[in-house]
Amino acid sequence: MVNLQQFGWRRRATIKNRARGLATTPLQKTDYNTPHRTLASAHKFIYASLHKGWGIMSDNGDKKALVSVEDVVGLSRPATRLIDAISNATGVLYEPTRIRRKAKAERDAQIIAAETRIQITDVERRGLERLAREEGRKQRNIESIIDKAIPDVDDKSNPNNVDPDWFMHFMDNAKKVSNEEIQDVWSKILSGEVNAPGSFSKRTLNILGELPQREAKLFELVCRFVVNELNEPMIFSAGRDIYSDYNLRFPTLKSLEEYGLIEYNGISGFRIDIPTEDIGKSLTLTYFNSRISFSSLKSRLKTGQVRFTASGRELRSIVRVQPVSKFVDYLVNQWKDHGATVLS
Repeated sequence: MVNLQQFGWRRRATIKNRARGLATTPLQKTDYNTPHRTLASAHKFIYASLHKGWGIMSDNGDKKALVSVEDVVGLSRPATRLIDAISNATGVLYEPTRIRRKAKAERDAQIIAAETRIQITDVERRGLERLAREEGRKQRNIESIIDKAIPDVDDKSNPNNVDPDWFMHFMDNAKKVSNEEIQDVWSKILSGEVNAPGSFSKRTLNILGELPQREAKLFELVCRFVVNELNEPMIFSAGRDIYSDYNLRFPTLKSLEEYGLIEYNGISGFRIDIPTEDIGKSLTLTYFNSRISFSSLKSRLKTGQVRFTASGRELRSIVRVQPVSKFVDYLVNQWKDHGATVLS
């Protein structure tokens, strides 16, 4: 048993009660015997403890982690490989939800012991408490995203094929995300990269990490105008009601361009080339479940004023949106105005 009284600690009863009654192995004294006489050394102590896992001593004196991948029972093999790959690459210890409570209680007991060894002022102690809360929040964010990603990991995937640097980059960005909707996006990126390594670049991670929620919502709106085969949004004039009703105007589109998700050309717009052998033939494109058949005597077909960047295309692959009412009719009229013959 961990005897709280031997450390002379008289703090919150809730923490004591949490620790009391748990059968734990002896604390690793080499971690805690040396007093931390400065705030800097105390910072390092707390940070290392949160990120590398609190060590405990086994009965034979060997150090072991509170939670290891071998303890993760009931998860699929790809899921355990994902956890293992993340831990090896980043040093982040992931704990499945069902065993976090026990691990947290064991950590609390060790924190109580450790704090008695930290000789700092009250102001410095408050700084450490703030640091512990902040790092705890980041860890909760990471574990929440991993929780959400695990069900989408394919059985045949091999997380070890993912670049360890990519995992590091991912965690550096994901740890800041507390909003559950945005966590869903990050979880899809994680599972998507594990299932198909190379699907999401570090640049895309950086963009998403800096993207405000307002711009994220705007990007989803742009994705509602995408024609499937072209993988591009058909936004012909941002001032038209069918677009402005969704807040897609010049200023908002320029904002998405500044974040590196789209290119905007309000003067000449963008076009796609039609292969010479297909000019005049019937071509079919789909908008969600609607099929549009047309033919064109021109070698280029106008697609509008907006197109995705490489990062925009990567993020578009995980966005799930609904079609815009009456947009098919609008799209047909636009192509007719630009010389196409709509067949159906």
